[in-house]
Amino acid sequence: MVDANWGADEAPTKSKRIPQWLWWCGGGCLLALVVAAILGYMAYNYGKQLVAEGTDPEKQWPKLQRILPFDERPVGYELNWGSSLLVETYALRDSEGRVGVVMRFPESQAGAVDAQLMNPDHSGALFGMGGRKEVSALKIMVQGRDLEAVRFYQQQGQDMDGDGQPDQGHTVMVRLTDPGATEPVVLQIFTPGPEGFVPPTEDDVRAVLAPFHVGQ
Repeated sequence: MVDANWGADEAPTKSKRIPQWLWWCGGGCLLALVVAAILGYMAYNYGKQLVAEGTDPEKQWPKLQRILPFDERPVGYELNWGSSLLVETYALRDSEGRVGVVMRFPESQAGAVDAQLMNPDHSGALFGMGGRKEVSALKIMVQGRDLEAVRFYQQQGQDMDGDGQPDQGHTVMVRLTDPGATEPVVLQIFTPGPEGFVPPTEDDVRAVLAPFHVGQ
């Protein structure tokens, strides 16, 4: 009589800690996945750090002061965002609700500021700000200086002021540095109204810049 073999003597199958398909695609595939996971983790943490620093006014006010000087921190102003990524950008809101976006462009983009951003004949999108229409040039006297400016209607662009909505509506853009500066500084102002942004007046520009030393 032949005894039935119920598998009692078979060694237990070891569980596989690494999925077999990873080995089928070769060690290079496994390495690529590990590297991708590490890079993703680093990018996530960098993004968290970037947002935390960008929304920390104690860190951003001193940075803004280096490009737009002031004696004391302006009363009634909120600094909602600051970043040095690509274009150095700071988003302010004053006690009247006016939004001012201060931008310092690197030398590599100075030509685009002259040829497009401050050019009243340019209507296309630039630096993610959306297209623009009804563009006109003007000069605004601020603290004894005639500042070059352009007034226009900005079509849907990025959320520059941190309110969760793309910025669009009437706006004015003012060059704070002299023409030909290697790192031009520009201020964009949005003035709130009952139904969106209304055209900022010259007094709006002077009011937003009042606590700062323009051109120093």
